[in-house]
Amino acid sequence: MAEVFGIVTGVLGLLPLCRDGLGMIKDVFGAPGTLQLAVGRLELQRDRYDEWRDIWRDEDGEKDLRFEAYAKSNPAAARRVLRQLALLSQVLFDARSLEEQYGIRPDGRSNRDAKDLSQFRLKSGQDLTIETQGSFLERCKTNMSFMKRCRFVFRKKEASWNNLIDLLKEYNENLTMYGPKFELEKMLKSEFEMLRQLQLDELRRLAEASAYEHKHSLPNNNHAVRYHSLSLAAQFSAVVKYERPHAAFKFSMRDFRLDPAYILSSSGSSTMALLFDYPVKKEHRVVLIEWIDGIDRDQERDTRIKTLMLATPKPGQLLLPTCYGMVEDTFAGRFGLVLAPPTHIRSNLPPILSAGAISQKRMPVSLKELLDKVHPSNIRSNSILFFPAKNKPSTGPPGPASGYPQPIGYDEPLFVGLGSSRVDDVIDDPGDYYDDLHEPRRHDWVVTKRPGDINLDYYQHPEKRRNPSMRYSRAHDIYSLGCVLLEIGLWKPLDRIVEIEDGDFERTKKTFQGLTMELDGLTGSIYGNIVRSCLAISTRERTESEARQLSKFCAEIAATLDKCNA
Repeated sequence: MAEVFGIVTGVLGLLPLCRDGLGMIKDVFGAPGTLQLAVGRLELQRDRYDEWRDIWRDEDGEKDLRFEAYAKSNPAAARRVLRQLALLSQVLFDARSLEEQYGIRPDGRSNRDAKDLSQFRLKSGQDLTIETQGSFLERCKTNMSFMKRCRFVFRKKEASWNNLIDLLKEYNENLTMYGPKFELEKMLKSEFEMLRQLQLDELRRLAEASAYEHKHSLPNNNHAVRYHSLSLAAQFSAVVKYERPHAAFKFSMRDFRLDPAYILSSSGSSTMALLFDYPVKKEHRVVLIEWIDGIDRDQERDTRIKTLMLATPKPGQLLLPTCYGMVEDTFAGRFGLVLAPPTHIRSNLPPILSAGAISQKRMPVSLKELLDKVHPSNIRSNSILFFPAKNKPSTGPPGPASGYPQPIGYDEPLFVGLGSSRVDDVIDDPGDYYDDLHEPRRHDWVVTKRPGDINLDYYQHPEKRRNPSMRYSRAHDIYSLGCVLLEIGLWKPLDRIVEIEDGDFERTKKTFQGLTMELDGLTGSIYGNIVRSCLAISTRERTESEARQLSKFCAEIAATLDKCNA
């Protein structure tokens, strides 16, 4: 028990100290103004440390207080956490080692004012003890105070101080292996959360730093995959939030072969097509075109912005298609987003293209169609597409299988339905309501609608249905997710069970909540609790602490659903 107490005391002292040290060393590299990659790498490690440290917050939001319970239940792992934090602290606060090994020295000051940390012999395998950790903490704090007063100069080449950052990364990655399993899963599910608060220059640094870490990590390392995804996510976020290039590739209708048989039966606004001579002459591809009615200048601008967003490389976790460009159909008065299906669908075409080159073996089906085959329903699932699975013969290209029936590739869904989405400018227009509509009073039950907007049905939060001028937020998405999960759990569309056209939107919501009680017997209480939590979400304005809890809730939904097995 005394050992656990010593471990907890040491860890609680080192957790905030390491965070301050990572910020301090980032400022050291940022002072010259020319080491942007190094600054980005350190910002990345600081943010990942924050993500890991956040799993130790208690229910009231107080930092680090949950570590004691973890240490009591797993003292061996807690001891290893203490060691990794001590090694990280030694690298951050050993001013003498910074000069001797990495060429980072105080300008005009002597290191004699700094305390010696080598006597603790951590790198030789010794651990901090109850007797030594107090002295170690005090020396680290003294050195941090000294280093904050210094202006540092870099005496060695880039390779030397890159080794320093590599060492910080190694200890940081080791720390992320420790913690309650479910909390670590939640941490991984929310790895893109940091992007929401970053400015454009920070996103660019993060993209460059993550790409660097991916390139210099071992190929089979799990961290390498995460770095690659984070780099793509940062690039995508920068384009979506800040960058609006003015040019987008525009096809003509002559570039495609279209046929009535290629129209998606689940959606009259989408069709498969053959794209000729792309990306090079005499090479043809199968594409999905999502049509957007209207050819006015505003619609063209919005379509161009969506094209540029979707053309940007992005993580596979988003399940969004790549966009080759846009096309204008002047005869039908519409624009189209030219989207890429999975690789095995868009390529491996027959050498001779017949009129039916896009056969049923390449046509996708929506979730709506799949459910209709099992139960007569009207579930709104048109925006989730599943394509035929790739063939896996012993030899030959991995195109659609030649046998019948054609299996569905459930592991490669795509989110579409992007033509109906509204392009918001959250930088110049960050308010809670759209400016182009009259805002109804909070208790006004009259439903308003934006020109060209989709119909707001029972998937929408009651507050949004009551006031469509309200800007979409994360809470609206969570409520809609709850409706979809409720239908899946009941395996029935909600409009077949309740009167969803009821003008009292709040009563409809309460009826949905009542239906969730059936889920415990059908899908289990874990699934039922998720749906109930989603449907109970409020759209009220949140404090910083409440917004952080909402982010945790989103990660918890994803991690908890992983526990549910069909």
